Amino acid sequence: MYNIILINPPVYDFTYFNLWEKPLGLLNLASAFGADERCRVHFIDCVPERLKKKSEYDRGAGKLTGVRTDKPECFKTIKRNFHRYGIGIGELEERLLKIKSGIKPGEPSAVLIGAMMTYWYMGAFEAAAAARRVMPQAAVALGGIYARLAPEHAGRSGLFDYIETGFDVFAIRENILKILNVTAPGCGRSCGSLIPAYHLLEELNNSVSLATSTGCPYRCSYCASGVLYPRYSVKPAAAIVEELSYYKTALGVKNAAFYDDALLYKKEENFYRWADEWIKTGGGIDFHLPNAAHASMIDEKCAAVMKAAGFKTVRLGYEFYDKKKQDAASGGKVSGAVLKRAVANLKKEGFNAGDIGVYILFGHPACDIVETANAVDFVFDCGATPGLSLYSPIPRTPDAEAVFAQNPEILSEPLLQNKTVFFQLYSGIDYGQYYDLKTRIQRLRSAG
Repeated sequence: MYNIILINPPVYDFTYFNLWEKPLGLLNLASAFGADERCRVHFIDCVPERLKKKSEYDRGAGKLTGVRTDKPECFKTIKRNFHRYGIGIGELEERLLKIKSGIKPGEPSAVLIGAMMTYWYMGAFEAAAAARRVMPQAAVALGGIYARLAPEHAGRSGLFDYIETGFDVFAIRENILKILNVTAPGCGRSCGSLIPAYHLLEELNNSVSLATSTGCPYRCSYCASGVLYPRYSVKPAAAIVEELSYYKTALGVKNAAFYDDALLYKKEENFYRWADEWIKTGGGIDFHLPNAAHASMIDEKCAAVMKAAGFKTVRLGYEFYDKKKQDAASGGKVSGAVLKRAVANLKKEGFNAGDIGVYILFGHPACDIVETANAVDFVFDCGATPGLSLYSPIPRTPDAEAVFAQNPEILSEPLLQNKTVFFQLYSGIDYGQYYDLKTRIQRLRSAG
């Protein structure tokens, strides 16, 4: 036997609004390891908070509560409180001790820690240090977006025996087994469809997240999807419907969020196939799109299929008001006319302005506050709801590399990549201007 302990670490940030977010990578790994009968899989979710408001729980998304903590030195000029979200260090160590007590002498063990945002690394470091104290015999590995975008920074901590920069769960499993000197299981990739091991989480908050595809065919200058997933690939329609049916019947959740970067790309070959089959089952889950869908893909038929399938929350990418900047950043994947047409098609099928959110990049070096305000007005004119998407310089993206060239400290200290503070420290836009624009959006939304 061997032991795999997966940890979704605490989060340090100014605020934490959970948009159906789940530790999907770790849950997929848990499923892959769980297929091997020789493996004991343990999962510690350090952020298991149940949503307290009934309206938020029913929807499956909401604001989490944190404990105020000291701000790192680089945030001292930011006039906002800094928080730690998740169980305490003592409780984490107690859970690790309980797992350790069930491990027989000589059994190989690995602690796998996932870290999403580059600027959330403090929680991952904290979890790794706890694992080292409690289980010094175990190999400690790091994975996730932070590990893939900033492996050098993670490596300098000295906390990890191994840093995984890939994304394929089966390849990751093989890498960990090599570290543990354990032979790979015979089933390999032929074990059938992989469904995330949600049964290991103590709290689902009435929701799951999933991805029907990985990667994106577009290469937007501000986005790291092409870096994280060099190839665009799609799950078979039957596997997607099987997964959704499991969530509906076995887990009983009412909400599912798609974290695809290109959900509607080649919709005739992909989206329509599984959506049509899902509709035939009777549906029964509310679907949400926290990641922006491509407005250019939403014609009349697509809007109708989305409505019939059960989509409740639609988010579209707009980013820039200026057409030249749209073309330069994303190759012209969206324009004002394209956005207006997509919104009209969605509203024709019964979606209202509150259902349709449109992301506008705020604090991007190429955009000033006037242009952002113009984008807000245009989105309202289209009949949708604007949402300010705070720009964060993501390592290995063209836009971020330009930022790092002028301010190298942002690359060497990932905390400065935090979207909440980047615009205040580097964009020339102060928090008062941001707050005024947010207030204006709320006022116009209420008036509409």
